[in-house]
Amino acid sequence: MTSIIILAGTRSAEPLLRDGRYVVLPVAAQWDEIVRAVDFIITDRELCDSTVGLYGEGAGARAVLQAAAECSPNIGAVVAVSPGDVGPEVLERIRVPTLLVGDAPLDAPLHVHQYCERVPAGGREEVLGLAHAWFGRHLGAAQREPWMDAQNVE
Repeated sequence: MTSIIILAGTRSAEPLLRDGRYVVLPVAAQWDEIVRAVDFIITDRELCDSTVGLYGEGAGARAVLQAAAECSPNIGAVVAVSPGDVGPEVLERIRVPTLLVGDAPLDAPLHVHQYCERVPAGGREEVLGLAHAWFGRHLGAAQREPWMDAQNVE
C-alpha cells in the first residue's frame, strides 16, 4: 500500500518527505484544492488503497487543517507548521492525528486534544524530522489497522 503526502503551498519539505516511502503531491495552498486532490486519490482505481497525509506551512497549514476538517475519514495524518490563528470551529471537526508545529493555538473543546498534538517550532531540519516521524507513525498505523475505516464512519 502506498502513502501519499499532499504538500499544500510549499515544495520545501519535498526532498525530506520523498524518501521512497511516500509519493509527494504538491498542490495550491487552498483547502478546496486539497479536498479535490483527496477525492481524486480515494476514487482513482489505482490509488484508492493509498493512505493520505497532509502537510502545510503558513497559509498551507491553515488550508490542510480546513481540508482535514472537511474530509477527515479519508486522511491518515496531518502536519500543520505555523498555521497562525485557526479557530476551534475548524479544529473540533478534525478526527485524524494532527501535529501542530509552532504558533498554533489549541483553544478548542477537550475532544480535540485526543487528535491534535502541539509542539514548538524548531529549525527547518527538526520540523521536517518531526513531520517525517509523524507520518511514519500514523500513516503506517492507518495501513496496518483496517478497523480505522469503520471508526471514521459516522
